[in-house]
Amino acid sequence: MTIPYLYMLPVELWFVCWAYCSRRQLRRLALVCRLFRSICFPVLLSHQSADVPALVEGLDHDNWIHYVHHLHRMSLRFDSLAASPLHALHVISWKVGVFVPLVQQWSFPPPAQEALRMFLHRRMMPLGNHDFSHIQHIGVFNTLRERLITTFLAKLGAYSNLVSLSIQGVTMDAGLRATLQSLSKLEELIMEGCEISPPDGALLNVQRFTSCWPRRKTALLRAAATGDRTRSLRLVHPEHLLHLALPDASTASSLLRGFSTSTFSVLQHLELYRDIDITELLHLLQRCPILQSLVIPSLHRNTSLPIAPPPQTAAPLLQALTAPWDAISAFAASRPIGSVTALSKGGGLPISTDNIKELLVQVSRGSTTDIRSLALPETESTSDALQLVATFCPALVELVLDVHDRRVAGIARVIGGVNQPVEDTRVPKFDDETAFDDLPPEYLSDCEDDGETTATQANPSSYRDMLIILSSVLDQGDLPSSLTTVHIRPPRLLHKCPVPEYTVHRLPNHNHLHIGLGSTGLCDAHSCTSVQLSRRDAAAQAAATIQMMLQLENSNQS
Repeated sequence: MTIPYLYMLPVELWFVCWAYCSRRQLRRLALVCRLFRSICFPVLLSHQSADVPALVEGLDHDNWIHYVHHLHRMSLRFDSLAASPLHALHVISWKVGVFVPLVQQWSFPPPAQEALRMFLHRRMMPLGNHDFSHIQHIGVFNTLRERLITTFLAKLGAYSNLVSLSIQGVTMDAGLRATLQSLSKLEELIMEGCEISPPDGALLNVQRFTSCWPRRKTALLRAAATGDRTRSLRLVHPEHLLHLALPDASTASSLLRGFSTSTFSVLQHLELYRDIDITELLHLLQRCPILQSLVIPSLHRNTSLPIAPPPQTAAPLLQALTAPWDAISAFAASRPIGSVTALSKGGGLPISTDNIKELLVQVSRGSTTDIRSLALPETESTSDALQLVATFCPALVELVLDVHDRRVAGIARVIGGVNQPVEDTRVPKFDDETAFDDLPPEYLSDCEDDGETTATQANPSSYRDMLIILSSVLDQGDLPSSLTTVHIRPPRLLHKCPVPEYTVHRLPNHNHLHIGLGSTGLCDAHSCTSVQLSRRDAAAQAAATIQMMLQLENSNQS
């Protein structure tokens, strides 16, 4: 007897249920029945992405045929989506990365080749993976790339409900600018490694704008990149911006010059590039009357310390500040700074206890409100840092402690000593009708790996650092009573076995801690999202987990 599951719950509840599913699971649910398809299909269409740079990074001499067919299927999906106006109406977010065409063989003079080899070696990148001279038909990759981007740009105007657009490696020409201006619901524009030509034209009325270089390994592109930083670029209307992020100096200088003396009347969040000039920064802040959040990775090396407090007219409502630890006190003066993220200097060296004390004293005196959120870089002594926090931050609610990233080097391949690969004359065969037949098993599986795989490994000492910091938190008896959450953030670049991110919650009026462990990547038995333990049990649980991870890491290395 068939169970009438379709009528057991209202449609609205099915919507709620499937909201917890991944995209891969939604694709399989859409095949169950027409009702589930009508529920899942709009959700699947709402967020679209095509990441060609990720394919290029993973491209090698063995898998290039597989990746070319993957790009072919991606192109067919673009064609199908663009051909259906009804489907296009469901799309609210597009993320497209195409980047420069794949170069079959890089040719540099010997001095430049050696410099590039060292550049790649420091970033664990093999230049050999970017040499495809032995693959006779690798050019088809560029042909499909051009097909994909041509289809996307030609049909972009059909996505009339588009709210967010992220593009990578695309030229912002007059045609694309006009298309974006026609998308009345567009609120967010993210440009990574994009050229703006012509530099002037109609301004876009977006609320959130980001212009940067991709965070991925773009050494070859950066090595060949040229640009005039003295020119002026005008793309977005400053008076409509709520969020502005310009973390890359190569584009930020030109865009800021394009804003001229305009006032950012509604801007609430501003993220700037490294080594910014203090005079330019203060001039910019004077034009941000309601700015609430500011991110400054670093100031120019010629900046005189200590920094004089900015005038009261420069971001007077600032509430959240991320900056080098020795610059925070100046910007916190006479402002309601309640959230502070201190950044280390000198290549990420641990910050001293004296520096932490100086920071907390100055901020507590200068800010017009109590610090409720504090993030500190790696410190020389966690116990001393916690004592200072207890003294100078009595109203603290959230504390973030970072673990230094200790990497295991020496695993990168370099140019010298690499055997010349055998010439590859294989010819990819494409058939639009059968492109989605016989898909690889991983395309049909419900199993998903949300973590990124990288060739960089974390030193086991990073795990020990996690335990030391966690133990210091558990043993600290005089932390502020208002403190409810402590985050201990692990290094980001890990290999297969990631360090869990510990979240320690203090339960009011109880001598217990609520400890949330991130996914350890070991097995379900050792992955827990919330457990209530006593202080001693919590320390033992953390020690056992990290010890198990150490053993697994050692076995992986052996």
